[in-house]
Amino acid sequence: MRKFMLVSIVWLVFTNLSLGQDTTVTKHLLTQALQFNSYYQYQDQEDFFEMPGEFEERKEGLKSVTKAALLSLLLPGAGEIYAGSHSRGRIFLSAEASLWAGFFGFRTYGSWLKKDYKGHAAAHAGVNLAGKPDHFFDDLAFYDSRDEYNQFALLYQREDARPYQENDFWNWEWDSPNSKSYYRDLKNRSKNSYRKALYMIGLSLVNRVVSVVDAMKTVKRYNRKKSLEISKVRLELKGSPFGSNPKVMLYATRTW
Repeated sequence: MRKFMLVSIVWLVFTNLSLGQDTTVTKHLLTQALQFNSYYQYQDQEDFFEMPGEFEERKEGLKSVTKAALLSLLLPGAGEIYAGSHSRGRIFLSAEASLWAGFFGFRTYGSWLKKDYKGHAAAHAGVNLAGKPDHFFDDLAFYDSRDEYNQFALLYQREDARPYQENDFWNWEWDSPNSKSYYRDLKNRSKNSYRKALYMIGLSLVNRVVSVVDAMKTVKRYNRKKSLEISKVRLELKGSPFGSNPKVMLYATRTW
């Protein structure tokens, strides 16, 4: 519609000039053409700064900010790759892979240490490992025997005390202070390893957030650059100036 109206106005102006028609009419047509062109230039400027929001990519060749954010949320670096920044995407992907490798590494090492300290307790304190809760192994690190634990529990905790039954199932007695100290060291190292695995998960979440923000900025930069590349105005002059009915048509086409 815009193209048709512009061509019509140009044709009428040319016809009036070539046939010597009233210049007042010609000036009026030129004024209307300028107003028409100014209006659409303003509209084009507004459209130029519109960025696609949801998955719908409203202008050909532009990227969706929301899609990039969701991709980076699922897999850090994927949003950057979608936006065309492969180098930045590889950085976030490498960081994510390293963090998950660290998570499984710390979990595995903590599990090995857990087996070691339980085996050490069985060998040096006579512990029956079957069916024991975690707090039982915590108590092994601070008390030489089951009887010592029950004595201090009843003395200091009183009604909150939870003494172990006096049978072989709950019995333990360290063969030396060094054995108990080594057990406590193994157990602390195991706990620290599991704690570091949790840190890796936290860092992975941070990596996702940073990647989401970076992907959104990368898409906006890409869209601004792409808009300048594909926003072009093409002028095409057509007509037959000779003959009984001379006319010239100017086509103005803007592509997005």
